[in-house]
Amino acid sequence: MDQQNINPDCAASKLLHVTFFADAQAKTLTTDQLTLEQLAERVRNASARKKVDLPWLKLAEFGTKKTVKGCLRFDENVKQITGGEIDYDGEKISFDDALKTIRAMGIAALLYTSASHTIDKPRWRILAPTSEPLPPEMRAKLVARINGYIKFELKVAEIAKSESFALSQSFYYGWVCDALKPDHRAEVIGGSFIDLRDDLVEFEATGGPSPIIIREAVTREREVDLNLFERYGAANSVGIRLTNDDMTALLNKHKGGAPGNWHIELLAVTNEMLKRGCDIHTITLAIGPYCKGGIEDKEIGPLIEDQWLKFHSAHHEAKSALVPLIVSSADFIADFVPPDYLIDGLIQKRFIYSFTAPTGSGKTAIALLCAAHVALGRPIGKYEVAQGRVLYLAGENPDDIRMRMLAMAEHMEFDINTINIHFLPGTFKLSKIAARIKTEVEKIGPVALVIVDTSAAYFEGDDENGNVQMGIHARRLRGLVTLPGEPCVLV
Repeated sequence: MDQQNINPDCAASKLLHVTFFADAQAKTLTTDQLTLEQLAERVRNASARKKVDLPWLKLAEFGTKKTVKGCLRFDENVKQITGGEIDYDGEKISFDDALKTIRAMGIAALLYTSASHTIDKPRWRILAPTSEPLPPEMRAKLVARINGYIKFELKVAEIAKSESFALSQSFYYGWVCDALKPDHRAEVIGGSFIDLRDDLVEFEATGGPSPIIIREAVTREREVDLNLFERYGAANSVGIRLTNDDMTALLNKHKGGAPGNWHIELLAVTNEMLKRGCDIHTITLAIGPYCKGGIEDKEIGPLIEDQWLKFHSAHHEAKSALVPLIVSSADFIADFVPPDYLIDGLIQKRFIYSFTAPTGSGKTAIALLCAAHVALGRPIGKYEVAQGRVLYLAGENPDDIRMRMLAMAEHMEFDINTINIHFLPGTFKLSKIAARIKTEVEKIGPVALVIVDTSAAYFEGDDENGNVQMGIHARRLRGLVTLPGEPCVLV
């Protein structure tokens, strides 16, 4: 296969390992190294008289083990994955809406309609390649990232059902050729590899199932046992647990608005998610869509916080016999991390600082001054400054920054062409370009200071006074301290 025209920097153009099965029995397999566009062409051209006669595909590498029936397609035979897949059969969200959402997500993917898809009853699949072959256990996390993001963006309770999380689950591709005017599509979206998008980790908890064991939490009629919550106990207790289906049923019941018991279902789901290790933010994203006020509902915040405090208090008490409350001086001092000052006595690396003042007070001027002094290694008055590379996110007014830089270069007598300050001009969604920023920083070298000008320019929500949205925004900005060089971040 000719690889000369394949751009190695484009995820959509990279060759990926794809396994093909002729049928559901999967007694034999073939493999190929294809780009997403080459795979899309196969999907467009495959056809059969009946759906059951269509071939199957899988972004994974299989071994040679077989089941007693001779099938190669089972979990224990998956050696490594080369991507993640999601199957949607809810018949409500259009293929075009799915395309728009994945395009906004910024990942490389192939989307195609399934054999039973129609305009009125849409069904589709998403294939998202990884940057390299990964261990099988990574697949559920990556599928959850995609699933959680789509659910959040489209404000829906379900996209991928449990089948999408089965490790060896493979998928039909092609169209049924005797169907009347088939609306069969396969579209490729360029973007970054899903496994390199650490900014999407926050969606994993709300996007995927976990292997839960005991089903007694909900009765045959799926009514809630009101004594259930008294039996949860600490995180490591062996008590009644909820499955993902149980939680979905409870949330849907709550959405129905049972009078007087509005909080019972939410308590059950909150406690289960706490046992799974979810934080307050993740739980809010999960149950918010089922509440009248959405994730900004004024009543769910105190409810979740109260349960979080009760849960962790119980968890702490359960561990207190194993972990001493009082530690020796040596153990206490062992956790000390010495400060690494960028500007001596003022700001440290690995920390984020909020620089606030009324409009027109000179925030940008001071930020640029700090940038120049760090890049040049010059002291600011009596304060020593560690020299290092600077990344300046010029989101509010790039032209104004250019003009100020020219004036400052003349005043401070530095070479505007060689000073070690790098700029990201314009406003972007950090959630979409975080991985690309990291990749480019790795190329130019570690950074000592990142300046975000301004916070508002990079805010992705619609309510700066909303606690949840601002929490997401703050965590996203704080993520910049993990860039190569562990920089100080000034916002």
